[in-house]
Amino acid sequence: MLSIRLIENFIATHIEGVKPSVAELQHYRSAIGADHIRWRINSPQAASLLQRAVVFISDRPNYFFLRVSLALRKIGIKTICLSRWGVEKQQESFFDHILLYDKISDLKSLQQCQDCMLYVQSWVGWNFLPVYVQFLTGQRVACNINDLLHLLFDAPENGSLIGLSPEEIEMDIRCERYILENFSFVTVPYNLTSLNTIDAGLRDRLGHQLVYSPCYPAPSFFAKREQTEKSMPIHLVFIGGIPPDHKPDAVFGDAKLHDVVDELLQSPFHVTIFNNPQLSKSRKTIEALYPHFTQLSGKNSHFEFRDGYPPWELHRYMAAFHYGLMVYGFENLSVSRRHFRNIVPTKFFTYMELGIPVIVVDEMQAVSDIVRQHHLGVVISKKEISSLYQKLMELIGQYDLFVQSVEAYRRQYGMDKMVAPIVAFFQKKAATLT
Repeated sequence: MLSIRLIENFIATHIEGVKPSVAELQHYRSAIGADHIRWRINSPQAASLLQRAVVFISDRPNYFFLRVSLALRKIGIKTICLSRWGVEKQQESFFDHILLYDKISDLKSLQQCQDCMLYVQSWVGWNFLPVYVQFLTGQRVACNINDLLHLLFDAPENGSLIGLSPEEIEMDIRCERYILENFSFVTVPYNLTSLNTIDAGLRDRLGHQLVYSPCYPAPSFFAKREQTEKSMPIHLVFIGGIPPDHKPDAVFGDAKLHDVVDELLQSPFHVTIFNNPQLSKSRKTIEALYPHFTQLSGKNSHFEFRDGYPPWELHRYMAAFHYGLMVYGFENLSVSRRHFRNIVPTKFFTYMELGIPVIVVDEMQAVSDIVRQHHLGVVISKKEISSLYQKLMELIGQYDLFVQSVEAYRRQYGMDKMVAPIVAFFQKKAATLT
């Protein structure tokens, strides 16, 4: 049975000072400029800062909470970002306040916050965090799931392929199930029907406690597309994190994109990859982590492998691109089909923010269904990569229609509108605090 003592022992053994080390955490904060952050969760002023706020709690923040915060603040809801790794200075404008915690045990200070609303990030290997916060505070805590070990692998022991020990896999599975079965409000980026494959008993919670809420496009980041269909050659862009070459192909082979990019460059495409900005390193480190793309960019002028940019800067660099890539090869993977067929990744909505039509592989069914329904680009099979250039040339007269459809889609499904279930939960919770 899960208990706060069990989770604290787990944190002390597997997390604190280990993931990451104290030196690595300090180096990261310094590298992104998080040293400027003034407040800690255990500062005397923290209680007043947190008062009547939605508090987004994460270890290393992703961009989902940032987009939700933007939408909440537009309707007058106070928001706080509480993080261990910290954030860049530019992110201050997306929250009312930024606070740090240096150790996970510092979160005990949340016990003094009885009139704030807590929204905690979970992901594979870190499902203990929202459970720990709920046990600490005794509050109804909301949770956002990034991905699920139950869906990522058909055999949970394959969590070892992403560096989890048997003890970490056991804790992650237990906490993940606890969240799905007991939390009052959980947002997920998966089609809800996929949760039935975890446990049919979750059916009555779908659409109520378990809510489909991916990283919808934020109007603040919308870019206006120019008519670029007549500029040649066709320029494809991929935006998102690329796993380093040394990562095991059984899990990361598709996301490395080696075979896909090599095949695309057999046609007259230009291809650019903007890596995850949170993964950006020195040029020497990039060359060590990504020898395949480093060598490819050195010998092929039609390919560029670049550091990425955060969502509030991307629009400055997108004018030349025609389509956003979501094309992968899922052969010979240990990753479950339930995962990649049912998840709608953030990068899809990033392309929508940028006004860029999408090319998506049909095996990503949740995404390809949206693209087909709303005419947002082109759906292909993996075997059609070799003929993709010809296909796009045949569709060149439809490019402006794709762009118009993207603009219509993001207006209809922008975060400002789609945040409504999250707002409803927090408003209901706030009413109990008055």
